[in-house]
Amino acid sequence: MQHKRGVPAEKRVALPAMPVVNLPLTAYIPEDYISLPSIRISFYQRLVAVRTIEQVWEIIREMRDRFGKIPQHLRDLLYIVEIRLLAAGVGIESVVTEGKNIVLYLAATKALDKRLSFDACGDGIKARSRQIRLDIECMGNGWQEALKCVLNKMAMESVRSDKGEIAAGG
Repeated sequence: MQHKRGVPAEKRVALPAMPVVNLPLTAYIPEDYISLPSIRISFYQRLVAVRTIEQVWEIIREMRDRFGKIPQHLRDLLYIVEIRLLAAGVGIESVVTEGKNIVLYLAATKALDKRLSFDACGDGIKARSRQIRLDIECMGNGWQEALKCVLNKMAMESVRSDKGEIAAGG
C-alpha cells in the first residue's frame, strides 16, 4: 500500500477532467479578504475539487459566514467555477477567450443539435457543430449572463454523440 498526501492508494479516486476555462476576468481570493495563506489555499483546493453547484453554494455560504461580503475578484472566481461545472455537464472541452470572442469548444465526440437556438441569450452568438462563439464587443457587459444562458440552454436540450442522441449531460 502506497500513501500519497496521506490518502491510501486504494482509496484515491481520479477526478474526471474538467474543461479549461480562460475568461477575461481577474479572478482570485484577495489577501485582504482571507489573510492567512493556508486558509486561502484550502479554499482554492476546495474550489478546484467541486463537482456540483451545491458544493459551490456551500463554500460561498461558509466564506460569507466567516469573512463577510464576497469581493468582486472572488465573485469572478466563483463565476469561473460555475462556468466550468456547467460546461462539463454539456460536453464542453474548453471555454476560452480568443480576441474579442469567448469560444466554447465541444468535445470531439459531441456536436450541437442543429435545432438548438441561442436567440434568447442575446445578439452576437454564432453556433457551429462543435463550437459556439460569443462576440464580447457586441454583448458589452452582458457577455457573462449570455455565456451562462448558452450553457444552461445546452443543458436543457440534447447534444448529439457520434453514436446517437444523448442527453446534454451524457
